[in-house]
Amino acid sequence: MKKLNMAHLSRKKLRSKVTYLLTLLFLLSNSVIVKASNPIADSQGGKGLIRLFNDASLFLLVLSPVFGGLTALYFLIRKNAADEQDQKQWNKRLTITGICVVGAVLVSSSINLFTGYFK
Repeated sequence: MKKLNMAHLSRKKLRSKVTYLLTLLFLLSNSVIVKASNPIADSQGGKGLIRLFNDASLFLLVLSPVFGGLTALYFLIRKNAADEQDQKQWNKRLTITGICVVGAVLVSSSINLFTGYFK
């Protein structure tokens, strides 16, 4: 009886994998490539939007580490003045601040990368 169950499970797994691969193949073979038309990319509004995104990403790239560093400095001062139980909370806040700064820099770099394709 146990052999029969194992064979049934292996057939089920094989069928699910084959179904997954066929679905993936179907989706990849039926994809459509879309390109932005030149009139939109060359229009005044398109150029202005790209400049706006570039300026915003530069603003984010410069100011996020500055504000993150100031916030981390404040959290370090508060951590040193706190007792042992509160120090754990300030450590968590410092970690979250570091993660947010890295995230903001990555978002800014991604915006620069995406707008670079439209130049």
